[in-house]
Amino acid sequence: MALYLVPGMDHCTGGEGAFDVDWLAALEQWDRTGQKPSALDARHAALMSDSPFAPPTPSKPFARPVCAYPQTAKYEGAGDGADAANWECVAR
Repeated sequence: MALYLVPGMDHCTGGEGAFDVDWLAALEQWDRTGQKPSALDARHAALMSDSPFAPPTPSKPFARPVCAYPQTAKYEGAGDGADAANWECVAR
């Protein structure tokens, strides 16, 4: 069993966080290999709607790792903050 928290995600999808995660592919990979993922790739698209009812979205797309609890994603302090490669999973 594993828990992956997605900071900034609304109830099921959307919100300010990187909420676009391919959960099914992660589960299939885990089942095939027997190895739980240490982190999942998560993305947030650029602003797609100017509707006043749409949740706040960033002006440019970004990606983050979604880390297995109790770890959280931490920016390494260098490089583009929108690139998941510049983030790492660290113990809380």
